[in-house]
Amino acid sequence: SSLSLGFIANLRSLITSRRSIDELFDEFLQHPLVARWIEGGRLAEYSGCFVTEGGYRSLPSLSGAGYLVAGSAAGLFLNTGFTLRGMDFALESGRIAGEVAAGAALAKDPAPARLERYLARLEESFVLRELRRHRGYPKVFTNPRLYRAYPEVLSALLHDLYFVDGSGRRHLDGVVRGALRGKAAWWNLAGDLIGAGRRL
Repeated sequence: SSLSLGFIANLRSLITSRRSIDELFDEFLQHPLVARWIEGGRLAEYSGCFVTEGGYRSLPSLSGAGYLVAGSAAGLFLNTGFTLRGMDFALESGRIAGEVAAGAALAKDPAPARLERYLARLEESFVLRELRRHRGYPKVFTNPRLYRAYPEVLSALLHDLYFVDGSGRRHLDGVVRGALRGKAAWWNLAGDLIGAGRRL
């Protein structure tokens, strides 16, 4: 039997932290929740891939004189926070590109106007429909507070809500203020929640 592990890192975060993907991946493999599943295992293969997360608003020109762009090369990738989609977009855009290219070859007309049919077909498919529907997601999921400050706030909040030491519990507003202190400002939290609500 085999086990596949996936690991994703944001390029900007790697650059600012001055850490390599290899270093982070090794730490991931040594985490107790992961290490127990791979103990005694043998590495069979590995691969890496660079994908863009700009979403619908950052799509390049997908067709031109004699070319069509599909899959991850076209930026057809969607991070919804719960799932990372790209394989289904690559398969569908590749299928459509193949059909449009075959039609152009049969007609012996690779002119840009004929190849623009590719974009129209993508617009009709679930690929661009999904990317358009979730076009605000990249802005939400590139917020650094989402990955550092807010997990720390949530951890502190849950600790203070459930920790019992006999000294009596503070009111909820005091617990929330204490959890936010030094980690995130109220106005950042409010702005991020409003922005996320509008974009999600």
